[in-house]
Amino acid sequence: LQFVHRVRVTFPKFHALIGKLYIYASLAIALPSGLMISIKTNGTTSTIISFLLLGIATFVATFFGAAF
Repeated sequence: LQFVHRVRVTFPKFHALIGKLYIYASLAIALPSGLMISIKTNGTTSTIISFLLLGIATFVATFFGAAF
């Protein structure tokens, strides 16, 4: 729904609400889930670091995307 042109044009408030929900959900889930997956994984050290960095990168990119 976020990228459908008709929704953006016809229902701008709904589009903004969906965008804010996406941002809050992403910020609330990305970093904690990356941390939890990195702790619980059965992989090597590089796997643990990769999951942790992925969670942090998603959090940072979404945060800066929302702020600017």
